[in-house]
Amino acid sequence: MRSMNQIAIHGIVLVFGLLLHARTHAETIEDFKRAKSESEPCKTIPYSSERDRCLRKRDDVNDYCKTDGSSCTALNTYARMQDLEKAKRDSDQLSKSRDELLRQRDSASDDSQRRSLSDKISETEKDIDQSKRDIEQLSKAVEDFKYQATGRVEKAKRCREARIDAVEIFDEAEQKAKSETDPEIKAIAADLVAQWKVADQGHAVAIKETQERLLTCDKAARGEQF
Repeated sequence: MRSMNQIAIHGIVLVFGLLLHARTHAETIEDFKRAKSESEPCKTIPYSSERDRCLRKRDDVNDYCKTDGSSCTALNTYARMQDLEKAKRDSDQLSKSRDELLRQRDSASDDSQRRSLSDKISETEKDIDQSKRDIEQLSKAVEDFKYQATGRVEKAKRCREARIDAVEIFDEAEQKAKSETDPEIKAIAADLVAQWKVADQGHAVAIKETQERLLTCDKAARGEQF
């Protein structure tokens, strides 16, 4: 037979266990109620692990996706490269014209003709000097565009990764919510899952836009047409 002490200890353990279960159960219900009352997406997750991970990913999304200077549509490196090639061709043509004027001046028969050709040579050399400055500016613009685009490629990749991770976190939370068995919790969980499914559509659009931005920036960094 059990001693009175053993029976008393067993009773205390049983009561403590029931109290602990009730306390944990109450906290879980409160977590779901709190989550349902939230408007910030990550805070609608009632599970602390997924919620904390989501909040960290939210910060990444804010850093890499929602800041200015992410788009590459204004970094038309291809057009700048075309302008640069045209400037080089024009400069070469000016040099050829200058050389032809020099040849004509050397073979000119009178001073008046030589003076006229010298004036043309001076004007052409001014144009050549300007073309060299244009080429330098365009070369710098091309390199600057490529540099900016390369940085935005990395930013877009991190943005895409953060958004995909966020979607996966919500998927994990959804699986947990669907496995809830408590009737009161199941009702709240169903509402949360429906809310997350609507948000999933926004995530899909955002990921698609990020991928498109990534492709544009990658082309800009390579000097390709987009």
